[in-house]
Amino acid sequence: MSYGTKAGWILFAAARGDVVADNVLVDQALLRAQDHIKNTYVMNFFPEYDETVDGVEESVYEAAARELAKKGFFSKVYTPASQKVLTQMDQIKWTPIGNATGSSAAVPTLTTVEARLARYMSNRDSGVFQLGIDSIGVS
Repeated sequence: MSYGTKAGWILFAAARGDVVADNVLVDQALLRAQDHIKNTYVMNFFPEYDETVDGVEESVYEAAARELAKKGFFSKVYTPASQKVLTQMDQIKWTPIGNATGSSAAVPTLTTVEARLARYMSNRDSGVFQLGIDSIGVS
């Protein structure tokens, strides 16, 4: 199932002062964005929610804009060891940032998409269910 349409994306963008052309690159970016939203969010929704919830279509358009600007934006190849920041210069020292474990640890995220969809889904790596910005553990 596809979430959103090219015509819908053009209208969404226009309302925000952006321009989306009607061409094959836009079609391809929209398809990659639909795949990302489905695989990262919709497939992890609680059972009572599906792709028809508020925010899915708009999230696809947000993701499509990133995919149009940089093909493959949401398809990163990484190793968990690469998730680090430089924390010391004299004797170069790297420190892992955040929780660098789990399959979603290095997936690029958009705060606008997270704000729209996090309330509908479980955290797929920790066994913690997200409820808006609060969370509860699962035993």
